[in-house]
Amino acid sequence: MKKVLLRYAILICVLSNFSRYSLAETPEAKTLLALAPRVYFLCDFAMSFHPSPESVSSWTALQSPSLDTGNLIRLLKSGDPKIRSLAIFALDRKNDPYVLPEIADLLADRAPSYGCPMAYAGPLPQDKPETWPREPGTVGDLATEVVRRYLSEAGYANFADYWKDHKDRNYSLSWFALRLRRVWSVDYLNHPSMDALRHEISQLPSPDRQWTVLWLGTLPNPNNVVRPYSEDEQVRAATELGHESMLQLLDGHIQSTDPDLRSRQDPVYSESLEALQTFVLKHSAVLLARTDRDFLLQEKFNRFVWYAIGAARLDRKNAASILHAAYDRSNGKWDGFNRAILVLELWNWEGQRETRFILDWFYDPSSGPGLFGNPRDRLLTDAEGQENAKLLVATIIRDPRFDTLDWNCLNEFVWVIRRWIGRDFFGYNLEGQARSEDHRVREDALADSRRRIRSSIPLWLPKDSSHISRSERH
Repeated sequence: MKKVLLRYAILICVLSNFSRYSLAETPEAKTLLALAPRVYFLCDFAMSFHPSPESVSSWTALQSPSLDTGNLIRLLKSGDPKIRSLAIFALDRKNDPYVLPEIADLLADRAPSYGCPMAYAGPLPQDKPETWPREPGTVGDLATEVVRRYLSEAGYANFADYWKDHKDRNYSLSWFALRLRRVWSVDYLNHPSMDALRHEISQLPSPDRQWTVLWLGTLPNPNNVVRPYSEDEQVRAATELGHESMLQLLDGHIQSTDPDLRSRQDPVYSESLEALQTFVLKHSAVLLARTDRDFLLQEKFNRFVWYAIGAARLDRKNAASILHAAYDRSNGKWDGFNRAILVLELWNWEGQRETRFILDWFYDPSSGPGLFGNPRDRLLTDAEGQENAKLLVATIIRDPRFDTLDWNCLNEFVWVIRRWIGRDFFGYNLEGQARSEDHRVREDALADSRRRIRSSIPLWLPKDSSHISRSERH
């Protein structure tokens, strides 16, 4: 009996050594071993810096589709914490949620590994990342970053609950959303084409297919990104879901078996739901019925001005009164941005009949507090994308009160006009003078700035713009 046990123990040791030897000889192990001393950072925050070519090369190699998932999973058991961290990074870039349990097993791994750059106000040497100030990191920190991304997108507090709801699913909205965010991300160097994502979504059953198209098509992003679906495709998806589904959506409910579409309160869901509701309200004339006007004007929707705008688009005769009523209700401390949206909508519907009202709002001191990101900026930013709003911008510039605006407001006009005409008309030297601490230099520069902005109007305003009718605008 003792001989049998001894032979069994010897066999286990031999197989164990053979397994370690075999794993060490895999292309994945060789790649990670070669990269380990060349990599300095793996955290998401590091991607926001300007990396060196060597860092980009290392990240690209870790994202190679040729790296075998099974071998990478086995490398999570490596005795070297840096190899475990590199395996986590490479597996995360596979966009395969079914590897999450293996990564989650390392959440409590406190072995020191790659650090993360610290926020730093000054310039950093691009070719010397080893000199960047950093916070220490562990294997568990990187695993937490990966798992948290999935939990946050789907609105879960812990991995156990998340995996219980997702482990048996073939697809899930949050998985597609994370893949889209990665396609948009500058750090994902080997991203698949948008077409691959669209094709996979096209195979989903209804209604999840339509909800996924709408959700991804309106997914909030502060950058100028390529959207996966056109406006027409989104309208078609909403139409296929039907009128009743749109009303339920506007009431905060989505009928789906996908756990990621359940009603919840986290910021990711709230922002995405609001963006989707806004899309429907912008297209209320197509997606809703005229009889839905009163539904949209319910008191419970008063906090969100797009409901009033959607109602106004269903009731052309009373559009101005609906919008003015919404404007009057938007009188809270932070409602200036809502009023900016409403006054531009008033212009879109009523045109020059609302000119005096809009000008008085624009030049009211409450519309331009702070240095940047005030309601005036919001109006100009929204107006930039509307051809018919050029006449409104020109009217604002021609108003005598334009001479009272400081540089922070004038600067927004300058950037909007630059984008309209596709070239600089202003001169960057004048910007510096307009910010000068010398009062006389600053005032002379501001006066010159206003003259240049006014003189630019013929470069971007169509001569016949004063005759734009509502039918031409919509």
